[in-house]
Amino acid sequence: MGEIYKGKDITTESDIIIKLVPVESTDEEQLLQKELDVSKHFNHANIISSLTSWKIEIDGKNYLYTIQDYFTKDNLRSKIT
Repeated sequence: MGEIYKGKDITTESDIIIKLVPVESTDEEQLLQKELDVSKHFNHANIISSLTSWKIEIDGKNYLYTIQDYFTKDNLRSKIT
């Protein structure tokens, strides 16, 4: 659904994940933004925290992005298969 990049928080020096999701319409943007806003309030051991989210334009395309904690304890694929 989008692109995922590993980054580093320059304030805390911790690893983070940046997810870019392209948006094609205003309705899609509003729906995704609501999901991202809700995800920032989750606090559970089985859910990766979203730290922030916003929109950005890259090369004329609109994206929503979210920054999340980097999960280092295991591989998600091994947990769901």
